[in-house]
Parts: sequence; C-alpha cells; structure tokens
Amino acid sequence: MKKIALIGGLGRIGHVIYTQLKHKYEFVIIDKQASDTIAVIHADVSDYQSLIEAIPKDTNILFDLTAYKLPEKSMGNKDFEVMKQTYIQGIYNVFEAAKTLNIKSVVYASTCHVTGLYEKDGLSLPGRKIKTSDYPKPDSIYSSMKLFGESIARLYALNHKIKVICLRFGAVKTHSLIYKVSKSNKSIFLFHEDLIKIIESVFESDIDFGIYYAVSENAGKPWNTRQLKRDLKLKRSDFVARKNSTLFHKGYMRIWRFLHKN
Repeated sequence: MKKIALIGGLGRIGHVIYTQLKHKYEFVIIDKQASDTIAVIHADVSDYQSLIEAIPKDTNILFDLTAYKLPEKSMGNKDFEVMKQTYIQGIYNVFEAAKTLNIKSVVYASTCHVTGLYEKDGLSLPGRKIKTSDYPKPDSIYSSMKLFGESIARLYALNHKIKVICLRFGAVKTHSLIYKVSKSNKSIFLFHEDLIKIIESVFESDIDFGIYYAVSENAGKPWNTRQLKRDLKLKRSDFVARKNSTLFHKGYMRIWRFLHKN
C-alpha cells in the first residue's frame, strides 16, 4: 500500500481524497490545523525544519494541497506576506524536502486561474478550449504564485528526477453548495466523483512530468482535458455527465467578446 503525505490535508480537497480513498492508500495528514476525527501531524509548510520532520521517511508520494483562505476584502500587505510564505516559500520547501528525503513523486495542487484571463464566467474567451500549452495569464496574485509553483515543479522534475504532476483544479465544492449556484458557473466544477477518479489515476501513474486541467466533463467547460484523459488513461465516459451549459450564457459571452475585442 502506497504511503501518501497530504500536506494541507484538512482542506476540502484533502478531506474528500482521504475519506474516499483511505481504504486503498495509507495517508498521512500534515497540517497546521487540528482535527477531532483525523490524526494530524502538525507542521507549517513555510517552516522547512518542521515540514521535513513531519514527513515520514518511507513516504511514496508528497501531495501539496496547502491553501491560505483569502479574506473577502481586498488583499493588503499582511495577506500578501502570508500568501508568499504559503505558496512560494511553501512549495520550495516541499520540493526541497522531497529531494532530501529521496521521495520520487510529488503532486502539486495548482489552479485553473493560472490562465484565468482567458476565461469569463465559465466560458473560454478565445472561443476554443484553453490548453495548458497556452501562454499563462494569471488573473490574481494567488494564481501568479501558483504559476511560480508550477515552474519550481518543472525545475525539480528536470534537475532532480522527481516525478511531478501539477493539477489545475476547477471548483471543488461541498455537494450542498453545488446546486445553489447559477447554471452557467457549473461548467467550472470538479465533482467529487471525478476528483477521486483523477486522483487515483495520478497516484498510479508513472508520468515524469505533466500539467493538467482537473475539471469535470461539464457542458461548455472552458478548459481542454484531452491531455489529462490521454496521459492518465481516462475516458470521457469515466466522468459524471453534467449538462450545465445554457444557450443564453453562450450568447452572452459572444456579445461580451465582441464588445471587448479591442
């Protein structure tokens, strides 16, 4: 049974992965927070020493799910400093720990917002599916830092022979929230069933390096998932089918593109 360290494992994605796959993998949850129901090894991803002491030496895969919950109000210097420690210092520490502990596989939780300026309200502005090969256009400081993480991931994959998969996650919500949003926004969702299928394939893959959009096969989704399905040996039929697109919304986006093409 593979041992997988979920760094930031008490977050929403980590919780889904742990609860759905704990029968198949041995998980170690590493987090700053505490839990009344799950055993947690406490460590701060920005503190290299505490992180490397928390990771078991026989870990097979490191999965960086670290997240900083952004405040609702506009970000100030304090939030920027915390984000920098989380997403820049943190990802460097994760890969340094993998190198030092000779862990040969890392999964990095990136975001679809790395190409956020190609997309508006759940539809692609270029009028085609957005690819991971498209020039990055982050739409925030957060996604810019996630792009830095992808660059660090590629560097360590090339220089230290660490197998790395970066997943640009779509929106992962609790099931109770999914049907309370507008239909147009459902094109960006990664449903729990599909999240688990993707993660299982990632854990069992032998890919040297890859960056993929991780989103369900929603009608009208803006991102191209062909490479994800090809490399991870998944078929469209493996995903939960969701008819979430509307003709009204598609028409609205065509008008929006026309008005903003200059």
